[in-house]
Amino acid sequence: MTRLLFKLHEILVKLSWFWEPRHKNKGKSNYSICIVTYCKRFDANFKPLIKQLASLYNDTEIIVGVNGFHDQEVQKKYLQKFKEFIGFYHNIIWFSFDTGQSISKMWNQCSQRSTNQWMIILNDDVLLAKSFKKSIDQIELKKNTIHILNSSWSHFLISKEVFSNVGWFDERFPGVGNEDWDYEIRAILAKTNIDMVKTRSIVNLVVKTKDFSYSSSEKIINLKYSSSNWDFFKKKWSIRNDFEEGYLRTRFPQIPYVKLNTGMETPNFYK
Repeated sequence: MTRLLFKLHEILVKLSWFWEPRHKNKGKSNYSICIVTYCKRFDANFKPLIKQLASLYNDTEIIVGVNGFHDQEVQKKYLQKFKEFIGFYHNIIWFSFDTGQSISKMWNQCSQRSTNQWMIILNDDVLLAKSFKKSIDQIELKKNTIHILNSSWSHFLISKEVFSNVGWFDERFPGVGNEDWDYEIRAILAKTNIDMVKTRSIVNLVVKTKDFSYSSSEKIINLKYSSSNWDFFKKKWSIRNDFEEGYLRTRFPQIPYVKLNTGMETPNFYK
């Protein structure tokens, strides 16, 4: 999608809240909604997203993981504002850390708190159309399957069954980035299905990271990801550009073929 088409799509999604009829909320959904956020996304991204979700899902469990921040004074003030804002929503449960945690740990923690078998995990920098709930509810949730929206791990549906089969997201990735590649590869190796679902009801804004939650000095790669996560991925997986026996083909151009390195199996973080 070109930049012009992307902006047009973003505008249409925003306008959907003005011209599309509201889809009747039929009560609780059979999935929880999980979001991980931190102080730098509060006003511009998190608050608008929660307002949209509150309009669409007024009786569905929403779980928010509030990540920490390396500046404790900033974190303290942020948590005060967060508590004031979130207190207006009766169906939101949340947890927090004072210091920055990996996105893998935050996703794992969200999944543990879910009272539903299925969860839809959303980045905090996404924009929803008014038709979002309707489009998600039309997805046939299949056993032992991860449903990835628009081919991006910024928004995906996953179940406790999948966690049981594949394992947890690898918390040895210290920050953000490449843990999704790792999980998709492990899912394929565990014979778990990957279902790509196209929908126009969500826009991934891809907000560029300028200050990570866990470090003020972390190097940024590929616009918004942690260089330390990429370093760990290369330590965990051997990467080749062409096929060799024992290597798995991936859909990611940056890592055409991969093989798990000896001794790098993913631990069971929550027994």
